[in-house]
Amino acid sequence: MDAPTSSHHHSKKKIHSLVGESSSQDSCLGRYIYIHDLPKRFNQDLLINCQIFTRPTDKTSMCVYVQNYGFGLQIQNSDTSNIWNNNWFSMNQFMLEVIFHNRMKKYKCLTNDSIVVSTIFVTYYAGLDLSHYIWGFNTSMRNSSGFNLINWLKKPQWKSMSCKDHFLVLDGIARDFRRKFDRKSEWGNNFRFLQDCKNMSMLTIESGPWENDIVVPHSTSFHPSRGDQ
Repeated sequence: MDAPTSSHHHSKKKIHSLVGESSSQDSCLGRYIYIHDLPKRFNQDLLINCQIFTRPTDKTSMCVYVQNYGFGLQIQNSDTSNIWNNNWFSMNQFMLEVIFHNRMKKYKCLTNDSIVVSTIFVTYYAGLDLSHYIWGFNTSMRNSSGFNLINWLKKPQWKSMSCKDHFLVLDGIARDFRRKFDRKSEWGNNFRFLQDCKNMSMLTIESGPWENDIVVPHSTSFHPSRGDQ
């Protein structure tokens, strides 16, 4: 793969990660990750327009939950002696895509060098995007973002493995992204049935008998800050 244009150019002999320098033996070898800089419509614009995926039945606007890098507002406790203080957040269980993206920005082995990269993170908030179109839209609209994403990923420098070296986070139930038919009455979209999408590994909160699904826990409101909590 040809390396994309970047101010962080790495040579084969001496490679540095984007977050701090690696050791002389390069502890990042085999662990380098490239984060796709997707158009904002696939992630950040969804957060800016957070009101659009607030359902009429929701008691709280989803905009509350996208704050604080997806953790939501901290829950205050008047008991200052409580060791659990500062560890509880008003979270929404479907914020994993946002939380994971922000955590990955701090990963020590990030790179822009396609020669050494081991895997590529796709920063598409698929669950949040679908929640905008799930009610009242036809199947073409529900499918559109997935098609657009796959087409965007077919850039020459990254397409040689047909997305087999890509992964993303899916914060939604399995059937949200596996609609088999194009009837409007059918639930969800067909994102996981797109060929290049099938090749990607998915960190997902609900798996099944499909290949490349890796189950991870739901987001919770408790986030300990010390090992004894």
